[in-house]
Amino acid sequence: MTVEQLSKTALKRYRALKTPKGRREAGLFLAEGVRLCEEALVAGAAVRELLCTHKLAATERGGELLAQARTKGTRVLCVDEASLAKVSDTQHNQGVVAVIEMPGWPLRPRWESGLSLALDNVRDPGNLGAVWRSAAWFGVERLILSRGCVDPHNPKVVRATMGGLFHVPADVGVSLLERVEEVHRRGGSVLVATADGEHDDWPKEAREPLLLVAGAEAQGVSEEVRERADFRVRIRRWGAGESLNVAVAAGILLANWRRWKEAR
Repeated sequence: MTVEQLSKTALKRYRALKTPKGRREAGLFLAEGVRLCEEALVAGAAVRELLCTHKLAATERGGELLAQARTKGTRVLCVDEASLAKVSDTQHNQGVVAVIEMPGWPLRPRWESGLSLALDNVRDPGNLGAVWRSAAWFGVERLILSRGCVDPHNPKVVRATMGGLFHVPADVGVSLLERVEEVHRRGGSVLVATADGEHDDWPKEAREPLLLVAGAEAQGVSEEVRERADFRVRIRRWGAGESLNVAVAAGILLANWRRWKEAR
């Protein structure tokens, strides 16, 4: 493959995608790393371009990735390592960056599992990404992000999802109160994760469609949403510590939900 050195204009265009404004204006975002790029292609995300180094292209896995990209009509560019380093958001990149059309996730749920997971003001990119990863693992229908949540296309979020973003759709900038009312109109139950909850396990009386709401570690779920919830669930503490971060808590609660669902 011919190795190209990106022009200043091209570099500016790609680097702009590391900013919220640049992503909004272009309708594109970046995903970097071999596994993320593989997941994007497998999931059917609209991967417009794939930038890679010659070093990666020469490996067996890299060659397979590029071949897969070409079969899907993705433009593949082999660029010099210095150029890719300027596009990459990590200090030690893996030699490949994908340019993907927003939103990146499927428009319809892949699983009709009966549960949506809502996050209230989760601003930490790593936490949001880790929750998304767990949501994909447990087959959550949809992720719902309140207006105060971090940008889901933030490069740190995308990396932390480990590909989960490409499998679980998200509603962004949502009024959680409106979503709670919608679930109630459909005859479903709303559960709020809180340290002072009354239920250690998933409530037997809960009805689908289900909405589980979790908040950031510091603030938790807003009082308005807590007041309208049908159930307040907690994770019992057996040792020491003040709280669990939202990513850990969400993973535990989703496992509890799956056990409840299987036992019905």
